[in-house]
Amino acid sequence: MANKKPTYKPAAVDADGDGIVQEGTEFERPVDTELEVEVTDQVEIEDTASEALEATVEASTPVQGVSVYVASESDTYASVASQFLPAGMKKHDYATELYNKNRGATLTAGFEVKL
Repeated sequence: MANKKPTYKPAAVDADGDGIVQEGTEFERPVDTELEVEVTDQVEIEDTASEALEATVEASTPVQGVSVYVASESDTYASVASQFLPAGMKKHDYATELYNKNRGATLTAGFEVKL
């Protein structure tokens, strides 16, 4: 079975809290930084609309009592955290909590995110 080449994730989550995202890949970098990458057949950029999506969901209010969210194709842990952010919690911290609660699963369309 062939290994899948890692993809660049502009909104990568620092799941272990060490200040580094996408560890062990060519895209490893400090939290809150982005890399300029050349788009080729070998480099696939995930979440191309993440900034627009985050701007949209940050304006929405959290839905009380929801325990599962069905992810769409463009969702990231950061975008889900923005949408369901508990009062008094930072988006980064909640995104990390969601990542851990869902055992680091990659968000794909139809994935049920445990909130």
